[in-house]
Amino acid sequence: AGLKDIGEVTARSIEEYFLSEENLARAQRVKELSEQMGVSAAAIALAYITSRVPCAVAVVGCLSEAQIEDSLTACNVTLTKEQCDWLRG
Repeated sequence: AGLKDIGEVTARSIEEYFLSEENLARAQRVKELSEQMGVSAAAIALAYITSRVPCAVAVVGCLSEAQIEDSLTACNVTLTKEQCDWLRG
C-alpha cells in the first residue's frame, strides 16, 4: 500500500513503510553480503543502486571525511545479477 499524497504522511506511516519486515530482512541481507565481501553495508547499498538498469545515480550525504572515503569504496564493488536479485529478495 503506497502513500497517496503528502497529506497522508505521518511519522507512523513512514516507520511502518521503511521498517517493514521486508525491508528489515533486506537490510540483514545487505549486512551479510558486506561481511562476505569485506566492505561496508553502505558500499553494498551504493553498489546496488548504481548497478540498476536503467542507470541510477546515488546521492550521498556524508558528515565526515571517513564517510566520504567509505562511500567511495562502492566504486570498486561489483555485484553480480544473482547478488542483486538476492538483495532484492
